[in-house]
Amino acid sequence: MKKDEFSARLAELAEAAAQGAVASAHEVLVELSRIGRANMADFVRAFFGCGDPVAAVDQLTPAQTAALAEGTVEQFMDGAGDDAREVRRIRFKLVSKIDALELLGKHHKLYTDRVEREYGGAGLADRLAAALARVRGEAPQEATRRPTDRRRRSPRGVRTARRRQNIARKVQKVAGLK
Repeated sequence: MKKDEFSARLAELAEAAAQGAVASAHEVLVELSRIGRANMADFVRAFFGCGDPVAAVDQLTPAQTAALAEGTVEQFMDGAGDDAREVRRIRFKLVSKIDALELLGKHHKLYTDRVEREYGGAGLADRLAAALARVRGEAPQEATRRPTDRRRRSPRGVRTARRRQNIARKVQKVAGLK
């Protein structure tokens, strides 16, 4: 095997291995949908009166286990003497539905960010008047500047940029890219 053929084959195998290692966009959306549809009642039903919490987790569907972030089992004695009884406390925590639903909403463009554009200090009416003046051969009038024409980044704009960065980080985390 020649060096070029070897390099090409190595690149082909690396590509094939990488396809299974990185989640596709569809897989990320499916996982977010599973988290968004999680229902606490499903977990209460599964764990209520169970003798073995591991068996209860085995009864959950893959969609339900996708939303399960952590589970803990505590066993202790409650009371003293003859009145003591063994108590098993099972706690489980779900992944944040709000974050998953927010990411899905962003993907489906349910939330739109309003963008205001400024065109060189002249509004649409001023630009149209200048264009008509040019067509008629008249001298163009001075464009009136409004105090709002000056471009500033508002605190709301800063918050929006931070929110976008946080969402991008969460998407990368869910997709397993970081």
